[in-house]
Amino acid sequence: KLNELSEIFYKKRKEFIKVCSPTKEQFDIVANYLIAVSGSCYYGNQYQEINDIFENAFYDPSYPLEVHIEDAFKNQPFKKVLLISYILTKDGVSENYHDYKGEYTENEDLDKLYEFLIELGYEMGSDEDDWRNGKYEI
Repeated sequence: KLNELSEIFYKKRKEFIKVCSPTKEQFDIVANYLIAVSGSCYYGNQYQEINDIFENAFYDPSYPLEVHIEDAFKNQPFKKVLLISYILTKDGVSENYHDYKGEYTENEDLDKLYEFLIELGYEMGSDEDDWRNGKYEI
């Protein structure tokens, strides 16, 4: 049942991203999230690959990664930046709040994604909120 809920809520998050059209006022929210998820890729598991690309393409120690990212996307349509941000989160059916035994476990990455989506207007029902907080009754 928890895996079914994970799939349902993933589809709901994905659908929200498809229909969401960020406003000019929300661009900073999207840009900051893009910087955060790009940074986690840069400093995360893909560090070596991204580091190689980054250094070979435009490395300048006096010009922080965040500034490069912001400059690269500041003239792009808001929707494109939103989609790229979402893709970098690696959201999927397997993103959930339970372990293989079905016991509640925290998921900081998914929490950050939810915080971002809520800032953009995502509305969560009580069943989704209960699922997020480990209070969903099966």
